[in-house]
Amino acid sequence: MSKFLLCRPIGGLNDTLNQIELCWRYAEAFHRYLLIDTRKSGFGVHLSTYFRTIGTGSSIDVDTAPDEEILRRVNLLECSPPEMSGRLVTYTSVADHDRRVFVDTDSRTPLTFNFRHDHSAQVLLHEQAGSGNLSLDALARLRLHDRVRSEIRSRIGDFPPDRIAVHVRNTDIKTNYDPLFARLAAKYPTDPILVCTDDTSVLRRAKDVFGDARVITSSIPPDLSGRPLHHELTLAPENRDTLNIDMFTDLFALATSRHLFFTATKTGKISGFSQLAWHLHNNASFCHAVLSDSDKEAANQFERVSELRRTLPSSVRLARYRNKLKSLVSSPRTSR
Repeated sequence: MSKFLLCRPIGGLNDTLNQIELCWRYAEAFHRYLLIDTRKSGFGVHLSTYFRTIGTGSSIDVDTAPDEEILRRVNLLECSPPEMSGRLVTYTSVADHDRRVFVDTDSRTPLTFNFRHDHSAQVLLHEQAGSGNLSLDALARLRLHDRVRSEIRSRIGDFPPDRIAVHVRNTDIKTNYDPLFARLAAKYPTDPILVCTDDTSVLRRAKDVFGDARVITSSIPPDLSGRPLHHELTLAPENRDTLNIDMFTDLFALATSRHLFFTATKTGKISGFSQLAWHLHNNASFCHAVLSDSDKEAANQFERVSELRRTLPSSVRLARYRNKLKSLVSSPRTSR
């Protein structure tokens, strides 16, 4: 009988991809059938809505849209954590902020397992958020559907290639973005400025600082009264799809800009979406392969990421970017 790993990522795009890659690597190491259920993630729908898997030399079976029948089957099996046996289709989860983990609402059991060891349980459950540097590895295993790639290219194809891009997270987590805007206005007085954000007030401020004619947008965020877009899991399917396509468009609009800027939020953390855009921006050939219609280029994506792993660690590159950015925004000037 097959052993299973049920991966239910939570959070935004970068969190989702990181959790998928974490589980994928474990499933490969310990020969488990990987079930990826992204309906609790920011997608709000199955991963197969936007991606298909591509050949990466992986020896395991992967299901990116597990249906209710297979979930009922695995629900009959012994599970780890053991408290979740027989409850895989009925439990609810909640964030335990003290332990910084998602737990079962009833038993308060963390919804994960020890990734360092093999386990005898027939099914392993992992339902967590968590950002990191594994996003490109996950993207290398996946292929955007034609309609998604076409929509992205159609919307950003006419953008000026010399644009300066800035991403601002400013809903549930706030960012002090005014110093960055002021310095960018002084450093780039005439360049087109792409602004991607989850907060419409940021767009209004950008037009005040840079001038309406210079500001480019790849999407307009809905006003959700300060709630982050990836928490809106009760939207109608067509509205959810619109938000997801906007998200992908913003990501690649940022990644393909001449320069990309973002800054830490007021909590001191950097948005996972900013990090993912930055990683793609710094790996232009990989980014091009993701958007390409060529299946041959797509097949080379996994090898591209394997090469990236042998270069300077992304955490080191990100730290260097943060230090460079600090020098840019340390003494903000008043914009024109």
